[in-house]
Amino acid sequence: MKACDKPNNRMYESFSVFCPDEHIESLDLLATEDILIDWSQPIYLNFTQTSIVNRIENFNLSIEVTEKIAGDIYVQSEPPEEELQLDELQGDECEVRELIAENAKAIHELYPAHDMEAVEVFEKLITRLPAYGVFSSGQLAAWMVQSYYGAMFSMQTRPEFRRKGYGIHLAQQLTRKVRSRGYVPFVVIRPENDASLSLYNKLGFKKSYETVRAIRHHIRRDVLLEGRTGFGHPSTFSDLQASMKREARLFFYNRLYSSSPLKIGECPKNGLQAKRSRGTTKSLAHLSSLKPEDLLPESPEIKRNLQHQSVR
Repeated sequence: MKACDKPNNRMYESFSVFCPDEHIESLDLLATEDILIDWSQPIYLNFTQTSIVNRIENFNLSIEVTEKIAGDIYVQSEPPEEELQLDELQGDECEVRELIAENAKAIHELYPAHDMEAVEVFEKLITRLPAYGVFSSGQLAAWMVQSYYGAMFSMQTRPEFRRKGYGIHLAQQLTRKVRSRGYVPFVVIRPENDASLSLYNKLGFKKSYETVRAIRHHIRRDVLLEGRTGFGHPSTFSDLQASMKREARLFFYNRLYSSSPLKIGECPKNGLQAKRSRGTTKSLAHLSSLKPEDLLPESPEIKRNLQHQSVR
């Protein structure tokens, strides 16, 4: 197990697990881990092998709410026998150039989640790992970097330069560079992203295995079984489950993707894909004073509710 960056200074909030499928039962040792992982807190798994996530979900430590995004790993295990011949770049004075640290600011501005990443992250990536950009009349029109050795990261093109075939030029150039440095190039592609699938298939990338990006939220079993959530009294288990999913989704969104909380009525169907909402507040009277961290099962607000309900 590898502990990753600590977004809220908590090691357990983001971690990776590596385990071959033929030894998947070894993962059950994690169920009793209480030092490296705090299973009572939300846990973020970034593009982890699907079989591993499924095994973790079967630990039965609690009733859980899990948000998932699928991402398949495509690898160019061997270079194609005949390299794909591409047309010349379209546009005025277009060229593919290796990026330098001074390009980081322009990349950061174009990056969809620029509010979540510091520009220094891109400066370090560009300095340590080769990256490429398409320049048109000296302006950065499209770019692609590596997030790790061989991991070909988010490709972005400025809106005014799209549909010119810049993406495949970048991918081909970076693939060559990765191979020349002795690494195996790979990418993560969402299953529904037909454009990326087509692009990388042309370059000889093949699907290797399936992963998911998941957020796992622990809900105390005793709270669920007694129907005490701190957010009301759902009449059926399905109502309770829906209620907790809604509150957990709101928590995930506010904790990971927004500096300002959402209104309950605006809670997105999928917090991982939702756009940010600025300047909004929670509207329900019961939740008007809560902070995102108060949605945790062990929060003081929920404890007070549980104590009050146990007296009645």
